[in-house]
Order: sequence, then structure tokens, then C-alpha cells
Amino acid sequence: MYISDYETISTIGGLPACPGRLGAGQGAKRAPAGGLGQGSANGMTKNKINNNVPGPTNQMSVGQFADRMSALMHKMAGWRLSLERNYLARGVITLPQLWIIREIAEAGKCPMFSLSRSLGLKCSTVTGIMDRLVGLGLVKRFPSESDRRQVLAELTPKGRRILEQFRAERRQTVINTFGSLSAQERADYLAIIEKVVAHISAMNSNK
Repeated sequence: MYISDYETISTIGGLPACPGRLGAGQGAKRAPAGGLGQGSANGMTKNKINNNVPGPTNQMSVGQFADRMSALMHKMAGWRLSLERNYLARGVITLPQLWIIREIAEAGKCPMFSLSRSLGLKCSTVTGIMDRLVGLGLVKRFPSESDRRQVLAELTPKGRRILEQFRAERRQTVINTFGSLSAQERADYLAIIEKVVAHISAMNSNK
């Protein structure tokens, strides 16, 4: 199963962030490999990704930062997959399918059209994903009692169990990942991630 770098950075602190909510993940591009071996334009000492003594991070260009982050996120994704045994890690469900499971869990009973709107996916895409989830026994669909033309979605008991398992495993992964850091280091990391998320959300709201 392929786990994207975007999914790695957006889920290390909790549930995967969906593109429709954060405005990210659509058309995201990975930085070209090997950029750190080229050095910076101002003549900074050349570094390789696996160099034990990297150059000053306060002089790092955005491109060099992207190269370093891509390498680290790849390692973190592999490590996480080796620890977790949930449906996502095992490849039983995909990331978009998990987004839909989460959306339905938050809403309780969720209209199909609202899933398409909140996730920023085409109706046909949502229908295909839902067909798969229904086939796995994770979601059920049924007509609304107030409007028979409207189709609602709801998690099955099995769907709720696999979501609870995912949340529990992801929480433990975060604890294992950041437990060795000091409280101040964790607070600093969290502040940076929250700032990035706020920036992406603001860009998305301006579209």
C-alpha cells in the first residue's frame, strides 16, 4: 500500500486531514531528490540527506527544507506502517475512504451530497468510495424518512470499531514518536504544525 508524504505529515498528530478541509493534497508535488547535495545559491556548505552533520538550518532554503522533509517523512511513514495494524496500514481501506468514514462518524447520519461537498470530491467519486465501504460492511446507505429522494449514510458497528482502532493506534504512535522529546519541544512542534494548518485553511477559504 502506498502512503503519501502528505498523509504522513498530516496524520502524525491525529486523524488524516482531508484536502477538502485543509485545501491541501490536491496537486501537491514532491521536491526533486538530491537537492541537498547541490548546495545553496549563497555558497553554503554542500550537504547530503544522510550527512550526520547537516548545515545550519537557519540558512536553509525552502528547496533544501523540502528535500530534508521528504526524506524524513518517508522514513516516518515506513516506521508507522511497521507499528500499526489498522485497516489503513494494512491496505484494506484507502485514505479517501478513511476521510469518508470520519465524516460519517462526526455527522452520525450523513447525506451523500454533503460528503461530496465537505471533502471536495466529485459525487461520482464519493459514490464509488461508498460502494467499496458498503461492500466491506463498514457503512450502510438508506433513504431519508423525511425525503425519500435523499440517501443517507451511517457507520455500521464494524465501521465504528475500525475507526476506534485507528484512533487508538494513531494516538499510541504519536506517544511513541514524541515521548522522548521534552514538553517544550513538543509544544514548539505543535505550534508550528498548528500555524501551518491555519495558513492552509486561510488559503483554502479565500478560493
